[in-house]
Amino acid sequence: MGKICASRYFGGKNAHLDFILPLFPPDVEHIIDAFGGSGVVVLNADDGNGRVPHPHITYNDIDARLRAFFKPLREQPEALIKAVSLSPHSRRDFEEIHARENWDGSSAVEQARQAFILFTQSLNYLGSNRDLN
Repeated sequence: MGKICASRYFGGKNAHLDFILPLFPPDVEHIIDAFGGSGVVVLNADDGNGRVPHPHITYNDIDARLRAFFKPLREQPEALIKAVSLSPHSRRDFEEIHARENWDGSSAVEQARQAFILFTQSLNYLGSNRDLN
């Protein structure tokens, strides 16, 4: 089975999975991905046959926008895939989403779509005018 990768993400661990995954002891009961990012580690923490040998796998990331991406991916994958596939690579859309202070009133799928735009159309969605100081 190939690797599962929900999105491209700068600094993602996709290229390092063959090194990282064998480091998990087979008898460990809980894996915590403290810097979850694109979630590629937890999405691939199985035995190659679709069975997860670890009873508990925790995804964590400080960025709420990243965390917001995974619930719709799990619960409404068809709706999220459709929304993402119909989203153009647009500077204006990116800048409007980037400037938002919060996503109150947006559906979970729309929040996930916006998160996807931010982390696939930029370098960790810093944007072109972001003050890095």
